[in-house]
Amino acid sequence: MTSQESGGRRARGVLAEVKWAGVNLEPRELVQLITEARLTGDQAEEVLAEQASRARRSGNRYWLRRLAAEAGALIDQGLLVPSWVAQNIWSEMGGRHTGSPPRAVTFNFASLRPPRGSEAAERHTRRVSTTSEESETESPEHQKAYQGTGKHRREEASVVSAESLPQTPDHDRGGHQERGREPSSSATARDEARPHRAPSTSRKAVNRGKKRSPEAGVRVAYGKRRLLECALPWCSMTTFYPKHHLTLEHLPNIMDTRRTDTSELSQRRVAYLEELAGRVLGRGTTLLELVEWFNRAGRMGTRWEITVFQSAAMAAMCQQQHWQVPEEFQLKPVNSPAALLHWRCLSILLQRLSRAEVEQLNGGHGPTAVSTQEAGRTPTGTDRQRGASGRLVVFDSHFHLDRSRKSLGLGQGATVQDVIDAVSDTAEVGVKVAGGVVNYCDPRTYPTQREIDDLGRRKFVVTIGAHPKKLLSSSELRRMQETLLFPGVRGLGEVGLDFSIPGEEVWHSQKEQLLAILHHLKAGQVLVLHLRPPRGSTGFHIYTYAMEVLKYQAGLPADTKVQLHCFSGPVAAVNLWLVNFPETHFSISGMVQKFSRDQKEALRAIPRHRLLLETDAPYFPVLEGQRVSAPHLIHHTASRVADILGDTSTEEICQQTTANGMRLFGLEERA
Repeated sequence: MTSQESGGRRARGVLAEVKWAGVNLEPRELVQLITEARLTGDQAEEVLAEQASRARRSGNRYWLRRLAAEAGALIDQGLLVPSWVAQNIWSEMGGRHTGSPPRAVTFNFASLRPPRGSEAAERHTRRVSTTSEESETESPEHQKAYQGTGKHRREEASVVSAESLPQTPDHDRGGHQERGREPSSSATARDEARPHRAPSTSRKAVNRGKKRSPEAGVRVAYGKRRLLECALPWCSMTTFYPKHHLTLEHLPNIMDTRRTDTSELSQRRVAYLEELAGRVLGRGTTLLELVEWFNRAGRMGTRWEITVFQSAAMAAMCQQQHWQVPEEFQLKPVNSPAALLHWRCLSILLQRLSRAEVEQLNGGHGPTAVSTQEAGRTPTGTDRQRGASGRLVVFDSHFHLDRSRKSLGLGQGATVQDVIDAVSDTAEVGVKVAGGVVNYCDPRTYPTQREIDDLGRRKFVVTIGAHPKKLLSSSELRRMQETLLFPGVRGLGEVGLDFSIPGEEVWHSQKEQLLAILHHLKAGQVLVLHLRPPRGSTGFHIYTYAMEVLKYQAGLPADTKVQLHCFSGPVAAVNLWLVNFPETHFSISGMVQKFSRDQKEALRAIPRHRLLLETDAPYFPVLEGQRVSAPHLIHHTASRVADILGDTSTEEICQQTTANGMRLFGLEERA
């Protein structure tokens, strides 16, 4: 797969995740994603119309104004016409514009271009040049018909006969039947009155043709989803989103590919597919025989796509079952048993079962999302018993001893125990701090070798870095490099990107400093990343951008140990990092007290063996009335995490995260 294709697939995955999460992107980010995803004109209209409608409902007129300004880039590409922008974006503001809207300064990752001459820069150049090359593929007849309109090629189209349209078989829609409305006589007359346009052979024109109904004279409106009936014959529901309907209504939770994959989850998915194959084709049917059945019957559509999240779930299943992981998963033909995880494959199989058989099948593999909601709230972590001993063993994977000393007014020789003694805990539960990670990110307070040794005797290791808000001088960079060589230093960090500070020049400087620092990462050390998005951003794109910097510009290997400090990203960020850096650990801080719905979903998607807890002390106090935090208070964060997960206890979370932290930083748990 080329970098351009992978970038397009990633962009389409991001747009799907944003749509599912129900959030608004920054306008310039949105336009950039539409360009990278290589959407057709009607697909771009659909995405923009949905985002504009959501902004209108929230009353965000400023966002709509910026979107109208940024839409000029899509007009230049021929994906939009000015009249559509005026009707669907400016009209959302309650009135039409007069004159050209001002271009707003918005957050734009594209401006942080890689250095000239690098491999990443060449990929960027190839990606940008693709659009201009495609714009020259129009036929001479098409160019003549649009002479005088410049690049605005998406004028109103005439009615196209059924013979000139690509036919879409029923099975290509996953068994869903369209429930459309016949056009009114006035609409038909209006269409017939429009001038005929010579058909184009360009890829964009062909894609536009596929959106029209195969019935002669019937047109499907641009930017409108079709209302579809559920593919299962005994389900009478209709939906605009058949994949999500099937996942939520008719499949157990384990088959939701948005969940991050673990070995246990992959094994349960295999068991579900094997039982489903036995019910459809007979007891004892293997998954390989089921793959042959799909390929022999030709039941798969040619235009069905596999998202990055589905691909990650399929790859995890292959690794768990020791199957060969194909270079790219395919559905026509099905090239791996893991590809049967695709929702269209599951839909075809479930169509051959009755409602009672499906309910019986799902009952043995866990509830569906709908049945879970109907059953009520499950017992939370605080509802369960903490354990017979009544004492929690905890591990703080990230805190600042130097800054805690300063916040509490303690001397430079104060130990971790001194900090713990200075901060009271109102909870009536015993806590044993089994160890932790002391982070130093200010060159002025870097520890000596003696201090590192003293911490090590108490099961505390050290990481050395530089906060991204602090741009290091050459002497400070040398001091950091020297301190990283001390025995007992187990990680590089915290380092990263902090885009809460406005200014693209600042962001570029942070990226350049990060690349310079990454050269000093030693084999076996943990990379502790601080990633903070711009204010008001959804957060996903800084995780995407940082991953691309590490992988493509810094060239870090896939087995690099990474700790995403103070993680607060969406589900897509969890999947993205686990696919590209499987040794990534996600560290949850006291911010979990204020997690949004999307952030809670991301927390549930983190594999338990990749979950860490941190206080980031002295920051993020978890008790009301206190101004600082401390390592022994981390059990409050564990309790909140258990509440959100819903299927575990505070003690279990503490035990799991302690084991994870000990393993990641090379510590042996004390008896």
